[in-house]
Amino acid sequence: MIRHMGIGSVVVGKRLSGIAVVSNGMVGESVRLAAEIIEALGARGIAHRHATAFKGGAECGLEGIADGMDAAVAIGGDGTFISVAKALLGRGVPLLGVNLGRLGFLTEVEPGEVGWAVSRLAVGDYRIEERILLDVRVHGPDGRLLFSGPALNDFSMHRGSAYKVLRLGVRIDGELMDEVSGDGIIVATPTGSTAYSLSAGGPVIDPEAEVVLLTQICPHALFARPAVLMGRRALSIAVDGKASACVASVDGVAIEGVAGGSRAEVRVREGRFAMLRVKGGSFYGAAKGKMGGKPA
Repeated sequence: MIRHMGIGSVVVGKRLSGIAVVSNGMVGESVRLAAEIIEALGARGIAHRHATAFKGGAECGLEGIADGMDAAVAIGGDGTFISVAKALLGRGVPLLGVNLGRLGFLTEVEPGEVGWAVSRLAVGDYRIEERILLDVRVHGPDGRLLFSGPALNDFSMHRGSAYKVLRLGVRIDGELMDEVSGDGIIVATPTGSTAYSLSAGGPVIDPEAEVVLLTQICPHALFARPAVLMGRRALSIAVDGKASACVASVDGVAIEGVAGGSRAEVRVREGRFAMLRVKGGSFYGAAKGKMGGKPA
């Protein structure tokens, strides 16, 4: 286990003695790369443990995967990375992502770079970035708790009907901020500012900032703009009781039972998630390259 405190980048320089490797069993290339990484770890005398995050279309349990390990590697897209990240919360184990998706904002290592990445970890040439998460609680119209858990990228509420405008009441620290009318709203972390929120017109935020982003989805208003809140704020979103349909999701996974009269409570979660980085360069250069521009 690596000790790291506070938010920001920390260059560690400690040689890793044990690494958990997590592949996506539904993707053949992920399984192949896992074997390649395990071989490279063994050649350098680094202990390992292997697990599968998804198999047969279902998410697998990852309890205990990081016990006794200094770090973990997730092989897949951002969805695989997020699943593994949540399994590691509170364990002090940083996570490195190998990208088999499309953009891969969370997964920085490309398949052809895994041998090089292992060599960097073996000599302690890496850094750790601390990222905030959201703590999300969603209640149904009857007050029943439908969901309670973390969000690494975002939480969203959006309309469930193609023909109905969704109305939401948004409160900050108990005070009404806005009554949103449109397709819905996204509450994003800085890490998630390059995901769903970006598609809805939200700004890109430095991933190590301690703020929360509110982005409306297709608002039916003349002057609706995204809002950036201090991380200490408590956010509440209430669905109009007359809404015929509403969909809520955490990191792209739908929450069952949400309807008119439901409400959500969102705040920054205690503790941080640790991302392992082996590449140099800035977030902004990487973002520019991944979004189709030429990195600086």
